Amino acid sequence: MLTCILFLFSAQPGVSQDRCGTEAHTQLLRDKNIIRETKDVFENWMQKKLKSTQSKLSTQRTQAGPYQVPVVVHVIHNGEAIGTGVNISNAQILSQINVLNADFNRLNADAANTPAEFLPVAGAFDIEFVLAKQTPDGLSTNGIVRVQGSQTQWTINDNYALKAQSYWPAEDYLNIWVTNMGGGLIGFAQFPVSPLPGLESASNSRLTDGVAIHYRAFGSIDDGAFDLDSRYNRGRTTTHELGHFF
Repeated sequence: MLTCILFLFSAQPGVSQDRCGTEAHTQLLRDKNIIRETKDVFENWMQKKLKSTQSKLSTQRTQAGPYQVPVVVHVIHNGEAIGTGVNISNAQILSQINVLNADFNRLNADAANTPAEFLPVAGAFDIEFVLAKQTPDGLSTNGIVRVQGSQTQWTINDNYALKAQSYWPAEDYLNIWVTNMGGGLIGFAQFPVSPLPGLESASNSRLTDGVAIHYRAFGSIDDGAFDLDSRYNRGRTTTHELGHFF
């Protein structure tokens, strides 16, 4: 199933991809010697893991329903009222969750526009994104955390500082940070780390595990009159970045 993840939704030229900061973020980690594998080495490792996993799944696993992914959305705002500016509304956040569930299960309305070359590998990922219902301390939650940030704009170079504003354990939650991003970016993800030689120091990445998205590219205009960039107003930026993440 992992091989299908980047082909789940219709390719839209100019949308999400050209302002994605994931590659730049990964290169920054390489420059700092935090990760030392090359893209080719990682891809070769991944292909071997896929074959092994697919073989096991075909003979060992039965599943009654989609695998649920508990999501926490950290809104790092600038002191605005809820529903204003960076401090986006709950409805806008729910809109993005709906887009993710449609896209990853190939239920999106434009699935029929999938390019012919991708049709042989297009498929559903069989997961469901749900806003977390319980905090790390066991308290009830709606899965949305709102924090006034220590600065008004964030870039890839602020990765640790941004995510330190609000974070839930990555082994239990998918962390998504929504904020005002600078540097011309609308989102970036942290690539998964493989157990290849030379990655011993990468364990610190647990504290930054997840995706960061610009607040004007989070959610879909189909669900409300949200303040979204007209070029990125269908929620596909987050779908794209989570494709990197998974």
